[in-house]
Amino acid sequence: MGALDAEQLKETIEQAFSKQQSGVSYAEIRNHLESQDVPDDQISYVIIQVDEQVLANALTAAKRKKTFQYMILGAMLCLAGVVITISTYFTSQVDNRIFIIAFAPFIGGYMVFRRAYNRYRESKKDA
Repeated sequence: MGALDAEQLKETIEQAFSKQQSGVSYAEIRNHLESQDVPDDQISYVIIQVDEQVLANALTAAKRKKTFQYMILGAMLCLAGVVITISTYFTSQVDNRIFIIAFAPFIGGYMVFRRAYNRYRESKKDA
């Protein structure tokens, strides 16, 4: 096969990445490229590009997980505000006391949830 032009190199990187994602080791990918007489510098470039794609995918997955955790936190804060408001309302009906309207946890939780939700949607568009 010999030296690869830019288009062939891009195609080789995509193929190597899909092989790596399916469980093929870097050594096997390197051996396959060597068997096709690809120059060592291009093999190294392909391996580096595949590794960068793998790391980028791992980073994206970690960011999505963290964003999802913030969505859960925001929902829990909203729920806490609702529970506090409802529980104090019903106890005030029985005891004729003042009840608490818990705006802060509800609004804060909503803001955290909404921001995390928007980031989660954006990360899905980028993927």
